[in-house]
Amino acid sequence: MKPLIFFKIDTKKIDHLVEKDTFFSDDTLIEKENNFIFFEKKSFFYKKQKTEDLEIFIFGSPIINGKIDFINTINLVENSINKNNHSNIKNINGQFLIICIDRSKSNIVIINDRFNSISLYYYFDKKKKELVCSNLYYYLIKYINKTQNVNFDNIKMLEFLWMNRLMGEENYDQFSKYLLPATILKFENEITLKNYWRPNYTKTNLSQKKIAKKYYTLVKNSVKMMTSDEPKKKYGNFISSGLDSRLLSSFINPQAAGFTVTFSRNLEYETAKEISNIVGCEHIHLLCSNDHFEKIFNDAIELSGGLYNFLDAFFYGFKDEIREKVDVAFNGHALDFLHYGNYLPSYFVKILGSKTFIRKLLNINNDNIAEKYLIHGNYYREKGINILDYIKEEYKLKSYDKLKKNIQKDIDTSADVAKDIYDKWEYLLTHTLGRHYSQINITSMTASVPIRTPAFENELFDLHSKVKPHIKIRDFHRIYALRKANKKVGRIISSNHGFPASTTPVIRTFFLAMRKLLRILTGNQKYMSPTLKDRTIPNLNTYLRNSKYFQDQMENLMNNKFLQNKFYILDWQKINNLIINWKKGIDTDPIFIFSLLTLQGFFKKINDEK
Repeated sequence: MKPLIFFKIDTKKIDHLVEKDTFFSDDTLIEKENNFIFFEKKSFFYKKQKTEDLEIFIFGSPIINGKIDFINTINLVENSINKNNHSNIKNINGQFLIICIDRSKSNIVIINDRFNSISLYYYFDKKKKELVCSNLYYYLIKYINKTQNVNFDNIKMLEFLWMNRLMGEENYDQFSKYLLPATILKFENEITLKNYWRPNYTKTNLSQKKIAKKYYTLVKNSVKMMTSDEPKKKYGNFISSGLDSRLLSSFINPQAAGFTVTFSRNLEYETAKEISNIVGCEHIHLLCSNDHFEKIFNDAIELSGGLYNFLDAFFYGFKDEIREKVDVAFNGHALDFLHYGNYLPSYFVKILGSKTFIRKLLNINNDNIAEKYLIHGNYYREKGINILDYIKEEYKLKSYDKLKKNIQKDIDTSADVAKDIYDKWEYLLTHTLGRHYSQINITSMTASVPIRTPAFENELFDLHSKVKPHIKIRDFHRIYALRKANKKVGRIISSNHGFPASTTPVIRTFFLAMRKLLRILTGNQKYMSPTLKDRTIPNLNTYLRNSKYFQDQMENLMNNKFLQNKFYILDWQKINNLIINWKKGIDTDPIFIFSLLTLQGFFKKINDEK
């Protein structure tokens, strides 16, 4: 596949900048052209303005005064560049990546939004005075690896394996960086970085009901602003059975199609179809074949760059079906973990030994926050694997301490904004929002069509920082918004638990107890909770057992000396024993296995192409 955005700029020859329609058709193209900006035009809306001295590229869907407005965004940026005053950049709303080439001053300015909605990895070659950037890490490291002796950081790789994300701005290599959100990068003779916006964690004293009303209004307005294109586009939405995507479908008007990705016509599919019927849009079932992950593996490795689990690129592979129906697609990304606080340090209360839907905050403090984050911040990993058990003894303590130090390094950058310990925890996520594991979900969608995420709106994002954690975890304002937006849609069950999506955690807990009682009294299995087969992603242990392709990959993993030498702190003999026991029928944490296969695929590709 081609990269989505890739550019190389040398300030000495800045006037030779060209735009390319094709890229990497052969590997020498990058050497033939001194300066170029490549981008996949059907993945991004963009506007380009060129004057004698100034050239500006704007990608995404920037919002000015409540409307998508490229012209006024360009005017604002041009004025900021001319006056060398970027204070007004914070007034640009929504999702954007801006590249400004100023020939009169021989410099480049890159500005991103406060959400990392378009990730950017960059490399500054000090000898050549050359800046190379890509929104996909794979293509950047592929470029660097051709000329540099790259050392891959085992602790950064361990971060991925342990937490399914990386901390801070560092990547696996020692040359490139990840552009943090709300940043102005200036490239002249060197790189300078400046934040133009910082979050405000001063908490609101509004009642829970007033917060809910405000949340409803802000989400609705966000969708309205993100459908303000002129001329109008055909809008779609990725609909699951979850709360957030159905809320957006209730707001998108007109909505041409709702897309649901599953491996079968299961409960997820049935509920999404019912939602689509209620909101009056065509329902498109993007049915994954039984070997879907095998088919997308190579491209998903390029999309993930080894920094995200390739599994989370599962929306990839449906380009034709999506582009045939819509020009733009929405998704409910981030509304849950920002406004429900999914990753806040919390636990579900147990009653009579059974877990309920009611959450309580954990007690954390400044002395243990980094360690607590290692325990509770490892996104969606199943229980049963302690990563420490798979690190060689001589590296175990030092690696664990280094992981904590990397987390603490990010925490320390919150000193100017965080008011309490829970602010620091949430800051760990929003400080590098694009590092969240589900960023690759959006990237895999973007490979098909421009994507808009209503959670990525300035005022709505500000609300996230102002709501107290104990209010968030009650989930009242998301439920209130769904009930007000469309009661019928709210009454449809969720495949996550089998109860109406608009029920509160307390009511769900009551229903759960009643369902369990009925199951005990009747022995009828229809009173069971939904299982993995009812949701988007199937049971991954079962998937592995049915896949000869990935079993062969696991066999290769056991004998892959190249990867084992690169990731030398791991105890590969213990990993081999784990795989041997898995082959004997002992299930394990499949995310651990797929993460290792992600790294194996990544290193194989960059080694083969060197």
